[in-house]
Amino acid sequence: MLKFMILKAVLPLAIAGTSMTPMNTATGDEPVTTLGITSSDVTLELPAEEEALWNGLSTEQQARSLEILNDEDFLTPDFDLAANPEVKVSFEEGGDPVAAPGDLGALATRTKYVSQDWTIFGIAYTRIYTRMTFTTSGASVTSIQNCWNTHVNYVPFRAIDSSSYSGRTGANAPSGWCKTDWALTTPLQATKFGTQGLLCNGYGTIVTRWNV
Repeated sequence: MLKFMILKAVLPLAIAGTSMTPMNTATGDEPVTTLGITSSDVTLELPAEEEALWNGLSTEQQARSLEILNDEDFLTPDFDLAANPEVKVSFEEGGDPVAAPGDLGALATRTKYVSQDWTIFGIAYTRIYTRMTFTTSGASVTSIQNCWNTHVNYVPFRAIDSSSYSGRTGANAPSGWCKTDWALTTPLQATKFGTQGLLCNGYGTIVTRWNV
């Protein structure tokens, strides 16, 4: 089971943030590399529960997993999911329930989140998570209290960095949004970027979400 780490709290509008399209490779020629991830590298990264699942895979499944983990496009939209059915990318959203009809005029504080997970043969390797806490009055988001992210990553030779920022949009009954810019670094490769986030109205409905 994935356990979160590296919590980053960000005050509303503290980071201006540059608009990004999901996981675009930085400009320049793409160097070619062989990552050389081995079974030992994988077991060193995995926590005990996931390592037990790895040890339960067949020799063929472990070999196939290493092929995928050594693919420089793994964890990016450039990765061919259709050609790699062993890989599952899943999305989740949740938090406080949407306001009931009788509560629509009440002041409230709500929290909502979105997350994205990557698994191979049922073993969880990476999760990214963005959460927003905000105050509301009826249909309006009146303020963003916090916008933050966390992640786990058990893929060898991959480093993930991030920054979160937030704001409100709309003159009438404004909605609130929270985004995280993610950066994925792989040895001898150009850094790849992606944006994850959510846009919520005052009722607590996630109107829009952004996936890496």
